[in-house]
Amino acid sequence: MHYSFKDDLSQVQTALEKRLAFFLEQSQKGTPERLAQAISYGLLDGGKRLRPFLHLSAVRLLGGDEAIALDIACALEMVHCYSLIHDDLPCMDDSPLRRGKPSVQAAFDPATALLAGNALYTLALEILAGLDIAEAKRLALIKAVSKASGASGMMGGQYLDMAAMTSRDPFTLEEITHLQRLKTGALIEVCLESASIAFDPPQEMARALTLYGQNFGLLFQISDDLLDAKGNSETLGKPTQVDVSKATFISHFGLEGTEEKANALVDQACQVFELYGEPTQPLTQVVRALLTRVS
Repeated sequence: MHYSFKDDLSQVQTALEKRLAFFLEQSQKGTPERLAQAISYGLLDGGKRLRPFLHLSAVRLLGGDEAIALDIACALEMVHCYSLIHDDLPCMDDSPLRRGKPSVQAAFDPATALLAGNALYTLALEILAGLDIAEAKRLALIKAVSKASGASGMMGGQYLDMAAMTSRDPFTLEEITHLQRLKTGALIEVCLESASIAFDPPQEMARALTLYGQNFGLLFQISDDLLDAKGNSETLGKPTQVDVSKATFISHFGLEGTEEKANALVDQACQVFELYGEPTQPLTQVVRALLTRVS
């Protein structure tokens, strides 16, 4: 049977949207109405949902419980959306657009956006704490997601991203790679790691998922930088050319060299699954789709 990445992603998006709406409905009793609106605005009806897709694809590969996996995927997407809401704040990128519509801070106000982002982060942890799995696994998931999104992960990467803009000396390739692995890669990597935590794969498979996550995370940020440099705001739904002064692979390699680096990362990500064959198609096709969107 022919596998369709587009159809698979669409099904994941539909299932995720429904479950996200359920969690918001359950959690927003007693929440001030305007804050509840901002939370929903920043979470629902938008985004590619690639992080949930990665997690669910990994869980299917492992033969895990998809209902539990969907809840973990919701938590991961909430952390991602919280980061986007905060990234658009005036003290960060001050972006008026996100996903083709006004950003949360533009549609509401910066203070409400700040609180909406915080609320999504805490709700994500609440979901992980309530999973119907062994307590040790719940704690391990909370720890992994907290670390990936904390000061030694995504938040640390965001800090370095801002620091690079005011640094007197250009960041080295090693520093750029470290920045990107924290800023974007850490949360993507934990999407794969969380599948291993929850569903106990053989050691070789867990290692393959880890290596894949590392390559995918770096590739995703590179593709995002290429889109910023080559794309337009109407197509992307957000401002472009905003990263020209930042520490990116483009600032080091140039456009052509960065595209070569991206191609190499695609090959590396796919090679880790060579022994596993057809069941890994969702993971190999999604990584190739990243290059398609910038070609």
